[in-house]
Amino acid sequence: MVIAEGISIIGISGKSGGDSVPVSKDVKIEHSNASDNFVYWGDDNLLPSRIIQEIGRDEVVFRSNEFNKAAHFGQGLSYLREIRKKDGVEFDFTSIPEIDDWMEASNAQRTFAEFVEDYESLGNIISSVVLSRNREKVALLLRKQADWSRWGKQDPASRKVKTLYYNSDWESYRASDTVEIPALDVLFPVDDLRGRNSGFEFAYRMKPIAAKRYYYDLANVEVLINSGTFEMRDMVKAFHKSRLKNGLGATFSIEVTETYLQSRLSAEDKTKWASDLDLRIRTLKTLKAEVDSFLSGSSNQGKTVISMLFKEQLKTGYEYVPGVTIKKLDTSLNVEGWLPTIQQLQAQSFLAMGVDPSNIGISNQSDGMNSGSEKKNAFYNNTATIGVDRMNTLTPFFFVAQFNNWRKKYPGFKWVVNDAPEIQHGNSQDKTSKQ
Repeated sequence: MVIAEGISIIGISGKSGGDSVPVSKDVKIEHSNASDNFVYWGDDNLLPSRIIQEIGRDEVVFRSNEFNKAAHFGQGLSYLREIRKKDGVEFDFTSIPEIDDWMEASNAQRTFAEFVEDYESLGNIISSVVLSRNREKVALLLRKQADWSRWGKQDPASRKVKTLYYNSDWESYRASDTVEIPALDVLFPVDDLRGRNSGFEFAYRMKPIAAKRYYYDLANVEVLINSGTFEMRDMVKAFHKSRLKNGLGATFSIEVTETYLQSRLSAEDKTKWASDLDLRIRTLKTLKAEVDSFLSGSSNQGKTVISMLFKEQLKTGYEYVPGVTIKKLDTSLNVEGWLPTIQQLQAQSFLAMGVDPSNIGISNQSDGMNSGSEKKNAFYNNTATIGVDRMNTLTPFFFVAQFNNWRKKYPGFKWVVNDAPEIQHGNSQDKTSKQ
């Protein structure tokens, strides 16, 4: 009868402070309560909060997320005019008062930074536009905090999402606390906005519902949650924490014979042994507590274990035999043999976040990423694909420029984001990332 398999292993079975949050998958159109008009984001509608929580619980994910946000934001939002000539293209950086006034009114730099925050953390950007009094211009572009936002159900007839539901506390959801904002047609938002005769604020939806009918895009951290990486990380950490706490250098099993357990009983209890399950369990637990008290904890490290001998009748007569036996487990149960290392799990996190470890100061002699030039090249390669991400975060700004006719009024007008100075190296070419 095995009563324990090493104190360090038992530590995994208990719920620790580092347990991973429950897995929650991207949700499909049919997942929502019939009485609700919005579509859940995650199985319990709290996935965004869970993702933000996980970012704050893992140092690798947090630093990777901060790195991605900084690289994505670059030197911030700006604009220029691209003038095409026979001998090439010229860039005109002359200030345009109308654009400057609009950027100041909308606090455009901060809005862009908030879009970057939502995109890198939650994989979704949600915004709204506010019309001018004469309804001829978009006066303001506002960020709607992604974790506060839920899209309404798609209308079966028109196949349009017509409403954005905005609430700061979905965990304690009350319809009376939720703001409903009419949503623009995702395919023809400019025409839709021009045709609106009432209301001034409208939610801007960037993408139509995907073929699998997903309302919310997948975030990098969500991949780590769904893959079980965080759950495995917490298991490994709990294992090491338990080993340190109990001061164990090896894993072991503790075995006890049933005859020895009976020998510890009173004469009256011995008669109840076969029929009283509670008595057997109680006796076993008492012995286990004695052994745990004797062996566990750093103060007991190095104790000599003396088996508990008792007199038992054998074929050769009565002899003293060990009632408790302690055996070292097979080395295949070593943590490196049946659980990944912390470094392996960190590598999984880096991979999912799309970050080279050397970019945030984590490197070793074997990864070939030690020199300054190699590190700088890794940074440049990592940010080379960031144009796609910026296309997403700049899309609401494109919409404003189109509705306000800035491209016609100022030919060649373009929103731009300049890369961070750290990756502007290698030659004298213009490193402006034009979107």
